[in-house]
Amino acid sequence: MKLFLSFICLLLICPAFGQTSTFEESEWPGGNPNEPTPYTIGGYTWTLYRSRQQCCTSGGQSNNTTPGGSYGLLIESSSGGWISSQLLPAGTYTVTFNAKVQSDGSGPLLDVETSTDGAVWTGVQTFDVTTVAWDLKLATVTSAVPFYVRLRNPLSLRPVIIDDLVILPLTLLPLDNNGRPRPQIDNNEKPLEYVIYNFTGQILYRGKQFRTESFRGMPLVIKEVYKHRTVSKKVYYN
Repeated sequence: MKLFLSFICLLLICPAFGQTSTFEESEWPGGNPNEPTPYTIGGYTWTLYRSRQQCCTSGGQSNNTTPGGSYGLLIESSSGGWISSQLLPAGTYTVTFNAKVQSDGSGPLLDVETSTDGAVWTGVQTFDVTTVAWDLKLATVTSAVPFYVRLRNPLSLRPVIIDDLVILPLTLLPLDNNGRPRPQIDNNEKPLEYVIYNFTGQILYRGKQFRTESFRGMPLVIKEVYKHRTVSKKVYYN
């Protein structure tokens, strides 16, 4: 997982504008902080409360299956555990992550929240997490001023395990009358080819034309290939 997240970060310049973690880094704390505690991991600062790195297996299911790697982050239910991002520039972002529980059953919940001061938090979306199989979640957050993003287990009585947390800025492209993205250039040159990736780096389409209907509801990277240059954009089609 780290390999293609590194590829996407290279493509999108993640350190300046977004934040990602596979929770594989050896520097991740082994303890379970009872007070909000910042950690700088892989060039990003995350703050943890009642959350810890979860090694190797959970409920009999190895984390070595999709989405990959050997570690995730367990967010405790007691006292409402959480993980928050560093301060992000103003804008609109997609928040994607994989989530599961240690055993099938009802609940728990996981809240996506935002804050401009790190003290008062506003709920954006609540997810049910009910299975031991990894389930990809997506939320969109926005703010006109710099802000933080937090994932919180709201006292739901069961811990949640997350992995591959990706927070990326969202760019909306104008579409032409045929539902295709307009070339974002200053002249009449058109792309020779489009290459469309999902957030994991998997190629979904390669060709000269495409319609957006097949790609709605997911964060994408669209690479426009011109004769003398390549332009990459982050998009999300509603």
